[in-house]
Amino acid sequence: MLGQFNMELQIDTVFDSLKAPPFLDVFYIGDFAVDSLENIFLFANRSIIKCSKSGDYIRHYPIRIGQGPGEFNDHVRHVYSDRNDRVYVEDNSKLVVLSNDLVFEKNVPVSPTNNPVCFDDSSNIYCMKRKFGTNGIEYALYKFDLSGQERCKFASFNAGGYQRQGGLTVASMHEYRPNAYYSINSNFLYYSYNFEYVIYRFDLDGKLSAKFLVNERPITMSDEERAYVLQRTKRTIKANFALDIPMDFPKNRPFSSGLLCDEKGRLYLVKFKSVLDETEGFTVLIFSNKGRFLYSSRIPYFPRIIRNGVIFALDTYRLDEEADPSYRIIKLTIKNYDQMKSDI
Repeated sequence: MLGQFNMELQIDTVFDSLKAPPFLDVFYIGDFAVDSLENIFLFANRSIIKCSKSGDYIRHYPIRIGQGPGEFNDHVRHVYSDRNDRVYVEDNSKLVVLSNDLVFEKNVPVSPTNNPVCFDDSSNIYCMKRKFGTNGIEYALYKFDLSGQERCKFASFNAGGYQRQGGLTVASMHEYRPNAYYSINSNFLYYSYNFEYVIYRFDLDGKLSAKFLVNERPITMSDEERAYVLQRTKRTIKANFALDIPMDFPKNRPFSSGLLCDEKGRLYLVKFKSVLDETEGFTVLIFSNKGRFLYSSRIPYFPRIIRNGVIFALDTYRLDEEADPSYRIIKLTIKNYDQMKSDI
C-alpha cells in the first residue's frame, strides 16, 4: 500500500448547457461519451450532439421515434463510444450504432439494463440483462458480438423484488439497492458487486481468473438514511408510477458505486457515499491490475470516464434556488498522473 495520493487537478468546463448554441436548445443532458480524441458526444434533449474536445459544436443526430433503421423508441437513456470510436445509443430495447461522424450504421438487438455498457478492442459488447422471476429480479453480465449474439456469461446477482397482483415483478429503486459495476482493459474484465468487498477479474471469455479482496469494513445503514430514502423514493414512485412498492433496505450500506480502468491497467473503485453526506467529492480506491491496493484519493466530481490522465464528469447545477437545472461536462486533468505507480 502506498497510501494517500493527492491528485493535482486542472478543472475545466468543456460544455455548458447555458452556453450552448441557441439552435440546439439544450435544456437537458442525460448522458455523454468521449472518444479517443476527446471529442464529446452528448445525449441532450432529442439529439446526439458531437462536440470537439474544447466543447465546440460539430454536428448532431436527431432522435426520431419509430421502428425503422436508426430510429428509437421513446426511452433513450445512454450514449457510449467504443475503442474504435463508434457511437452507440441505447433506448431500452436495442443499441443504435453510429459512425464517429454520426452516420447510422446498424441496429444491434441487445437490450441492456440501466448499468454501463463496455467494449473490447474488437467492439464486442459487455452489458447487463435482467430476468424477472418469482424469486426477484436477476441481473446478469453477458458478452455479445456486434450482431447481438450472446457469447458468454460472467456474473449475476439478485436484486430482490416481489410479485404484485397480476404477476408483475417490481423492486424498490434507490441508491442502497443491489447493483454491480464493471470495466475492461485490453485483456480482462473487472467486476464489483456493490455489497461485496471483492473485485473479480475475468478473462474476456468469461473465465474467472482472480479475486481481489478489499480491506474495508461494512458500515451499518442508519435509521436516518432509511427514513430519508423511504420518504424520497415513495414520493418519486407516487409521482411517476403510482405503484405501491415496499422499500427493501439492506443491513449495511453498499460499498461501491462505480468501477473504472485506465490505460495502465489501474482500477478505480468509487466508494459509496451516504445520501446524508453533504461533503463535496468522492473517495476513490486505486488498485493495480493484480489487485494490490495502491492509493486512496478524493475527486470533486463523480468520475464517469478516465482516459490518458483525464477524468470526465457530468455536473448538474442551478444558478439560484428558483432556476431550472443546468448541465455541464467537466474535464479534470490529473497533472501529476505520471507520478502514480501502477504496481508495488
